[in-house]
Amino acid sequence: MSYSSTRVRAGGLQWGVLWPASTIYSSEGHRERRPPLRSALSVTHVETSLAALVRRTSCRSSAASSLGSTLNLKCSPRDLPAMRDEAVESLRALNEVVERLRAPGGCPWDGEQTHRTLRPYLLEETYEVLDAIDSRGPETLREELGDLLLQVLMHCAIAQESEEGFDIGDVADVVRAKMVHRHPHVFGDLAVGGAADVVVNWEKLKKSEKQTRLSLLDGVPHALPALAYAQGVQKRPARVGFDETPTVARALDSVREALDTLRSLAATAPAASLQGQDWAISNGDTGAAAAEDAIGALLFATVALARQLRVIPEEALRGRASRFADRFRALETRAREDGVDLHDLGMSEWRRRWDAAATLSNQG
Repeated sequence: MSYSSTRVRAGGLQWGVLWPASTIYSSEGHRERRPPLRSALSVTHVETSLAALVRRTSCRSSAASSLGSTLNLKCSPRDLPAMRDEAVESLRALNEVVERLRAPGGCPWDGEQTHRTLRPYLLEETYEVLDAIDSRGPETLREELGDLLLQVLMHCAIAQESEEGFDIGDVADVVRAKMVHRHPHVFGDLAVGGAADVVVNWEKLKKSEKQTRLSLLDGVPHALPALAYAQGVQKRPARVGFDETPTVARALDSVREALDTLRSLAATAPAASLQGQDWAISNGDTGAAAAEDAIGALLFATVALARQLRVIPEEALRGRASRFADRFRALETRAREDGVDLHDLGMSEWRRRWDAAATLSNQG
């Protein structure tokens, strides 16, 4: 069956697909019947871009030009395993599903989505992937990675509906060119002494690509969780030679300095317990504002210490919080078994049950 390329305009959007040549359109440009969907991406980009990521390392000029003239890629062939034909077909089929959902006559909800409206779903799916990694369940991880891939394809489908848009093949081209360019020790003739040299060279190459950026910190997303953001703004300058706390000893000194400040502030703090209440700093509360600044300094110094100890602070805190949660759930479970209402417990009984829960949570 032959195919012809057609753009169907609906609701101000343009949707580019390949339909069978025999498809009939009305004078207004609407389809009279729905043929089996076959996207241009599924025929060309998936096979030549996605499969090419592992089939070969020769450079495509279109990929290089998409990153700008700074990417003068120098590649050498290497023997790499081929992507399974079934995997290529699966990617093609999934992309067809996404395009069908977005097409005229497809799903009303999917058709209304934009890059911005999909933001919370992209964030949610990313966190679910991280949760699946922590649970170490391959089946769960496979499912969650699929949900994340769906989000990527949805954003690409939305993008290709605009006049100057892009599709998943263009995305694959750009990231492939980027990886080849930033690994001259693999695809070129550069010799490196180890992973540290790779990191330094990576930053130099990245700077050559991002010539419009005025600061090394421009590439650190401000929307990151605070600990990850702090790690990012510390790490970027350190990669080019500036580290405010270059040793474990200096990082520990920063932690001690922040703690000393907090001890002084705590001496004048209210003695009453908040008992789980939420709170906010009032505009005129200079003491609370000073405490917030000191806590920030302590956390920032702790991130620096974690970095020197080769610990990811976000993961360290998440792990500690998870262990606390597991232990508290064990306490709740035993209290239910004993017919005890937690609201009726005194401090000594809380402490006894909390100590006992340590053993219970370890057994679980």
